[in-house]
Amino acid sequence: MYGILLVSNLIANERTADAEEKKHNEVLYIKNASTKLKLIIDKVNDGNAKKKVEKVYDVVTSSPVKSHPDLTQTENSILQSINELENAISINDNNKIISLADSLLSAVNERNMHLKNYN
Repeated sequence: MYGILLVSNLIANERTADAEEKKHNEVLYIKNASTKLKLIIDKVNDGNAKKKVEKVYDVVTSSPVKSHPDLTQTENSILQSINELENAISINDNNKIISLADSLLSAVNERNMHLKNYN
């Protein structure tokens, strides 16, 4: 009897751990993207470029938190573009900042549109 209870408890714990890991992975994209954008906004010197980056930040933070496995590549691409945006900001390349912000805005909106179709 004790063995059966122990095994069922272990199975329940494993399922709980799997569910928690899945939930963590589903929200990881939004956490990473929004945190990174928030940190770099104040480093933008040009007013127009800063507005574009702020718009991307607003769209990311208002995006659905829960993700979908089919969007992993898109989300990784967005995170990579945020890194490129950070590099453009560090060298104060306003044209590249604006271009990357526009691309990011399109990519985030596309991700959100696909996510609505999955849910």
